[in-house]
Amino acid sequence: MNKILIASKDLNFIKSIINSMDEVEYKITNLSTNFKETLSNILNNELDFVIIDLILSMEQINNIIKLLDDIKRETSVIFLNLTKDIKCQNKNIYFFKKEISKEFVFSYLRYMLKNNFIKKDENLELENKIWKEMISAEFEMKNKGDLLLLEVIKYIKLKGKTNSNLKQDIYPYIAKMLNISIGKIKWNIIYSINRTYLYNSEIMEKYLQENLKNKPTPKYIIYNI
Repeated sequence: MNKILIASKDLNFIKSIINSMDEVEYKITNLSTNFKETLSNILNNELDFVIIDLILSMEQINNIIKLLDDIKRETSVIFLNLTKDIKCQNKNIYFFKKEISKEFVFSYLRYMLKNNFIKKDENLELENKIWKEMISAEFEMKNKGDLLLLEVIKYIKLKGKTNSNLKQDIYPYIAKMLNISIGKIKWNIIYSINRTYLYNSEIMEKYLQENLKNKPTPKYIIYNI
């Protein structure tokens, strides 16, 4: 079970994390409300994830990064509410600027926990971009189909496989990578798209900038996100 530290003064934020983490194995083992408590909790506890929703100086952020490097634990840390870009070589540290919505953060954290992400993906920047686009198109990023759709889009963009045959060229790779059948990939993606269109067709159409007369096909969505 993933052990989480939440560093925040906002009780509603903490409650929102708890409410958004359905169907995920985790335990909030520590809470902190300031920099010193956060530093102490990271140092003295075996944590899988740390979510920092505090206004910190660059010096304080660098101190946390240095501590993580020194103790050499595979702890993933999410910094929120940043006002500028930060570069860091530690691949287990994630930075989200102030304008990123909390819903996006909750969805991403849920995705990480479901997939047991302790090590950062080399292509996280691309994945973040796709994730944000899918949320803009009103995908909830909760069910398996949403996450499979993300993996398919990411693979296509990384490999430059424009207009490839999904069943022959794309789904087999994802099936092998995730140890799931091609049929399940196809069914879950169709379910995800149909469900999103059924409940949020107007927002989806606005995102795609097109008046959809019928449910969009997986190929249409995949190559237009």
